[in-house]
Amino acid sequence: MEIEAAENKSTALVAFNENEQRGEKIYCTMLFKFGFASSCAISLSNDREVLINSAAALLFTEYVLDVLQQQAIDGKCFAQTSAVTIHFDSLHSNMLPNLENLFNALFLKKIDGKEGFEVLKEKALKIFSNRCANAKYKAYLKTLEFCAYESQFSIEGLTKSLEEITFEEYLFFGEKMLHSGNLIVFLDGKTEGLSQTAILDLLPANFTNNVGKDWSVVSVPSIAAISNDGYFAEFFGSEEVYSFALKFYFGEVSPDDMFIFLLFASVALDTPATIMFDGHTPSIMFFTREEYKVDLDLLRNLDEERFESLKFGCEMLLSATLNDPQGFGDIVVQALSQEVSIFDIFAGFASAGFEDVVGFIEDEYPLIRVGEVHAKSV
Repeated sequence: MEIEAAENKSTALVAFNENEQRGEKIYCTMLFKFGFASSCAISLSNDREVLINSAAALLFTEYVLDVLQQQAIDGKCFAQTSAVTIHFDSLHSNMLPNLENLFNALFLKKIDGKEGFEVLKEKALKIFSNRCANAKYKAYLKTLEFCAYESQFSIEGLTKSLEEITFEEYLFFGEKMLHSGNLIVFLDGKTEGLSQTAILDLLPANFTNNVGKDWSVVSVPSIAAISNDGYFAEFFGSEEVYSFALKFYFGEVSPDDMFIFLLFASVALDTPATIMFDGHTPSIMFFTREEYKVDLDLLRNLDEERFESLKFGCEMLLSATLNDPQGFGDIVVQALSQEVSIFDIFAGFASAGFEDVVGFIEDEYPLIRVGEVHAKSV
């Protein structure tokens, strides 16, 4: 695995992974550091906070999907609580032209006035309403109310924001959030001959010079309260499903150590799970078809045999992730957004030793809260 990651004066981050397993293709993952639970932006120069309409991230996602379709790019775009991610793939010869066209369409062109905004808003509302009718997706959102409690996220609040967002609010969101400091680009595959300079030179000047580049999203406003309890919610849906989340309150630990802890914890759960980064309060979420008893001490008192078993599971998980271009892209850009040395972890995990890992786990074991949502079949 050959990696190049660099940051220029515009602060946009570009990373590469030369990977022969991808054949002739390059897989591109882009991440914007804002999501539908992001309701507050902070100035990096004077710490001034302003509120932004969190529903803007949903509208931006639909706008990106429209752009991908117009550019004839077979891609995907997803909005999450604290990020919007874009995925597409291309032959090596087409990657730079595709990126340039995509950048220009996203950052030079604008929504076609209020009329175009209302069309986009109506589309986003319809898609969001249809998704919420799905029991598993609604359970996911209800679980996020627990994961993003500090940012005061709620389904009702997001729905209201989406219904009431104005054209002016969306433009304000763009002014504050659409700048190079909030962008990460990751290229995975046949990347030989490409460079971070070549990618960054494709970004339009109005994007890299945006006066809003001083602004960064913070998911937790300074006035937010921190939850002291777990969470349980129940509703009737079209299918029986449980959604669980473990929320971790870490102290002052390094991003790399935190990631390794989360990796071991996700394997210890012994069920497919998703790690969600959010500063020092990340979460692990998973779904089941039946009740599940969460052990808050799942990583306490590890002996060497249990450690080696979990470590092997972590290695298998990392290997499976590396073999999935979209999954690998997701974890790389999410990790880079949290300053995790993800490439070093992939390359050096096999050398992780029992005493170092278990010593950190015992010394820095975080406070854990559990959220559970039960969708009961009608």
